Amino acid sequence: MLWADGSLPKIVIFSLLRLEIEHRFDNRFNRYRLLDQPHDRWPVQEIYQTIKSREPQCQIGINWTIGEDANPNDPNAPEKSYKIIPEKQKEGDPIRYFPSDFRLGDPLLPANPDPKVFIHQGKRYYMPFESTVCFFKRWFYHTTDKEYKSIDELFKFYQRATAQDNILILNLPPNREGRMRQEDVDLLLELRKRI
Repeated sequence: MLWADGSLPKIVIFSLLRLEIEHRFDNRFNRYRLLDQPHDRWPVQEIYQTIKSREPQCQIGINWTIGEDANPNDPNAPEKSYKIIPEKQKEGDPIRYFPSDFRLGDPLLPANPDPKVFIHQGKRYYMPFESTVCFFKRWFYHTTDKEYKSIDELFKFYQRATAQDNILILNLPPNREGRMRQEDVDLLLELRKRI
């Protein structure tokens, strides 16, 4: 993805494209019963391989990637699941959901300094952090949501999220007709000038 002048942005802006560039999973396994899994876990390895076989460039992430999970089928797993928030992550912490191409912990931003190397089954993996920031107060499109973040606030998010080779996702949803509102586009263009 390039800006009109050919430069590379550090922000990935979602759009309604046929090509999937990112796939994210929430980690609330207990809400769903998938494939009769006895412990209500996403079949992460199978999903990852299926997506990568169809869209090799697609980046895949699972919310709250770093930590450990209780798993009744693994005698070495902790008795209780836990996640490690970005401010507490350190190099060598365990990867909770593997495989994953990046770390995330919505709605938090990366720590400073931000570690990048994490462990799964004794192997080390480089994993940047992805921050997701909403232009508005809430996720998704709401006809009543008129509370925009200011350019100053968005710029601070940009600086913090991308300062250490991490990723910033701006959640800027289309309206009910599938189009971006003009005021949203104007705000995005103003942010681009600031960057």
